Amino acid sequence: MAEDAGYRDGTAGLQSPRRRVRGARTALLRAGDSESAATTAAPIGDRSPSVESIPGFRADGLHAVDVRARPSERSVTAIRFDLVDSAMNFAPGAWKYAILPLLAAPFAIFVSVTASLVALAVGAGTLAFFRDPERTPPPTGVVSPADGTVSVLREEGDRVRLGVFMNVWHVHVVRAPFAGRVADVEHVAGANRPAFSKESDRNERVHVRLETDSPNLPATGEGAATLADDGGAPGAAETPTDSPDEPASDAEVTLIAGAFARRIHPYAEPGDELERGDRIGHIAFGSRVDLLFPPAVDIDDIAVETGDSMTAGETVVLESPVGTGLDDGRA
Repeated sequence: MAEDAGYRDGTAGLQSPRRRVRGARTALLRAGDSESAATTAAPIGDRSPSVESIPGFRADGLHAVDVRARPSERSVTAIRFDLVDSAMNFAPGAWKYAILPLLAAPFAIFVSVTASLVALAVGAGTLAFFRDPERTPPPTGVVSPADGTVSVLREEGDRVRLGVFMNVWHVHVVRAPFAGRVADVEHVAGANRPAFSKESDRNERVHVRLETDSPNLPATGEGAATLADDGGAPGAAETPTDSPDEPASDAEVTLIAGAFARRIHPYAEPGDELERGDRIGHIAFGSRVDLLFPPAVDIDDIAVETGDSMTAGETVVLESPVGTGLDDGRA
């Protein structure tokens, strides 16, 4: 029975020195002698944690088990890819698409040099699609949500819609045009028509709805501009109001899939607080991004025209109201 007890507490003589030391520590902990357990010598090469570092350990010694979180089922390769993505500024998932042709390229040379070069070009091109360069917003103004060309600029009721078409050579990461809070993220299933055609209005899409009181946008609601008090001369200077109780206006950024782009990856989630220029998602292999402005924005105020080239997070599509006096370029 004594030998059985020795096995239960991990101190049986048939065990390795490392296991005997660990067993001795456990026995001391169960006996309530945590001080002796902490000073118990460990064999050379023992990598077991000290008693003080064992998560879940209590002074009475009832829990002397190392319950540190083990690595998840994600492979070491996946973790390495994440690190490379971060270091080289690629959008998430870049290596998932690029790794196969890049690995196949050296072996394809045994088939033909052309096959090897094609595989290498496909892998390099895929990484180019997923590149994610840093962007610095200008001091003021609403910025473009995407790289590309303005393909849509129209009024829809009391709103203005700006659409940016992304070609294969454009960066496909979508950015917040102004600061705000994510109110909702909605995925809408649909077709995969060319993004530049009218039929793209029925394409698959993701709506990112924002609540914003950004000073880069015109004030919302009645009374945004008022005349002088009674007795003031007609045409007197209008004074913008900036009431802190004014409700936030709503806007919407829509990521639209195209004929070739079949993957929409939103980063933003409801409740997220975004700054101007923050990444909110990407569309694998291009397509279109729409910005539906708040009702206070007039189409005549838009600073770009159809056909203009856009750079996400940098090109100003709507100038800030006069006298905004912004101190933070990220609002």
